Amino acid sequence: MRTVTTIILGLAIVFAPAWLYLPLLFISIFIHPYYLEGIVAGLVIDTLYGFRGGAPIFGYVYGSLATVAVIVVTPLRKYLRFHA
Repeated sequence: MRTVTTIILGLAIVFAPAWLYLPLLFISIFIHPYYLEGIVAGLVIDTLYGFRGGAPIFGYVYGSLATVAVIVVTPLRKYLRFHA
């Protein structure tokens, strides 16, 4: 299931609009335990579609958001009943 999700997410990043692949990324991080592929997917989004302006910290917005999502969701998973 995790591999299928990663393949679907990768295809969505390349072929789908942002309003579809961004929620799919964060839903995937929420559903799968310790989904480090989401961080890589966020960095791929930033590399393909991101902008390089201003301070370097703002260059990887979606990679940073995916990292924060993995860090926040991982401890919360034990309190949720419906996780995989």
